[in-house]
Amino acid sequence: MNEYNPQGKDIRFIDSHYKDLFRLPDGGSIRITFSDGESAVRKCSYIDEYHTLIGNNVFHICQFAELMERNGSTYKPEPESVVGQLSQKPESIVGKKSSRQKEATR
Repeated sequence: MNEYNPQGKDIRFIDSHYKDLFRLPDGGSIRITFSDGESAVRKCSYIDEYHTLIGNNVFHICQFAELMERNGSTYKPEPESVVGQLSQKPESIVGKKSSRQKEATR
């Protein structure tokens, strides 16, 4: 829990069409796999029902999904972090990205 989440609510991850993919507990981590095959683990903190801190950046949940789709990146919960998996494949959508866009998510 954090100051924005005294009730311990989960963080919802969706695709760009608002389809629920999975939920993480506050403080859980996701693995982002970039289109070049590199990956990074990012800690996530609950802000409110529609916003989360991922690494050092605050995102609206759909903004994050759209960014991942545009960049050709995928994301999934780290195994010890998952609360509920609502989809067979929590990975997001595939697309192309520039190195500048890639840096925005690191």
